[in-house]
Amino acid sequence: MTVHSRQEAREKAHALFNYADYELEVESKLRAGYDIYRMTSNYYNRICDLGNRLEVVVNEVFTNIWIEPNAPEYTATGVSFRWFH
Repeated sequence: MTVHSRQEAREKAHALFNYADYELEVESKLRAGYDIYRMTSNYYNRICDLGNRLEVVVNEVFTNIWIEPNAPEYTATGVSFRWFH
């Protein structure tokens, strides 16, 4: 999955979490070197912020949400482009 902003990536990750609560797991962050957010009701469900993408793990299913601000935006009629200045 590809999105155009970090905010959009966070919204998609939150939806994959079924809008459940999650929090930054500091010990995991220190070991890994990047932010890791864990679902409060299931320790193994997590969001890893890898900079150019979010890796979302829900019930052992991995989903990568790539953040590409200049990627083409697909519509029902074809491809339209977002231009950023």
